[in-house]
Amino acid sequence: MPHSVEEELKLAARRVKGTVAGLAASLLLLVPLYLFEDAIVSSLAVFIGKAIAEAVYFSLLGLTSLSASFYTYKACTTLTSLLMDRLSEKPSLKPAVPLLSMVSKVLALALALTVALWLLSVRISFLYDLVQGMLASLSELASTLIALVLALQVKEIVGNYIAGLIIKASGLVDEGEFLRLSGEYVRVEKINYAYTRLVNRFGEEICVPNLRFLLESFRKPYSRGSGRYVELRFSLPYSYSPDEVRKRVKQLLERYNRTYSSPRVRSYRLLVLDLASYSVIYELQVKPSRPVFPESLKSDMRQLLLEEFGEDLATPTIISLPGWSESASGPRPGQTR
Repeated sequence: MPHSVEEELKLAARRVKGTVAGLAASLLLLVPLYLFEDAIVSSLAVFIGKAIAEAVYFSLLGLTSLSASFYTYKACTTLTSLLMDRLSEKPSLKPAVPLLSMVSKVLALALALTVALWLLSVRISFLYDLVQGMLASLSELASTLIALVLALQVKEIVGNYIAGLIIKASGLVDEGEFLRLSGEYVRVEKINYAYTRLVNRFGEEICVPNLRFLLESFRKPYSRGSGRYVELRFSLPYSYSPDEVRKRVKQLLERYNRTYSSPRVRSYRLLVLDLASYSVIYELQVKPSRPVFPESLKSDMRQLLLEEFGEDLATPTIISLPGWSESASGPRPGQTR
């Protein structure tokens, strides 16, 4: 569910609150270590000697610098994860999110290491040149990674854009048409330049990149101009003649069409499919006049047949054939010939 800008800012503040507090504490500890180096070393030298005092001082400086760099890395990754969550909501950018997330973590780790070395280089002179070299290498790495991401994504973006133009210009599918895609019937809701938005019969939205959609095999059995019939089978007892069934089916379909501003059924066929023991099996084939989910039309037809024939759809009628006699069926229990 989309959030407002204010809610997203509050969420980001809650997630980085502890990290910012740790970073602030580390920086506050670094300030007296830098400003009062001589006083700290001389005070410690009174008790443990100058050499050990300098070692203790640089240990404290190193641990505090590493703490500051760790919280810098944590803050960068937290903010980046929030950004990746926002980008993943956009179907056109969702495929690039894992790669962008990995790149951001690498850059955050390199930034944290650089911060630690820079803080130490203020007091350790030989690290200064190392930090300068790392900063130059980091900028080159960032430029290379950004160029790589753009090269990979431009291919997808341009491909989806061109595929969208082909779909729109060729009339391959139109908005509002129904397709059978990967074994499921879907309605084409919107054709954008980046992706095609589909809706299944449960109302769930499916966003397919245009390039993938263009290369996918799909069928249009119930779309505009198609000749596919929706098939529905039912059975009635022998007491109903086929002519009577045809007449009543015709009447109920005419009533069904009159309930709408435009007819829903273009044509139909009623076939005698099979003769069972106690009933005749019919197949009603209905051709919709407009694109429709076949399950929806079948549901309407079942309801019409149920209202028209009622329990006769399920209850067989026992047939007494002419010439049938008790002798043909054998003696009843307790009787002898």
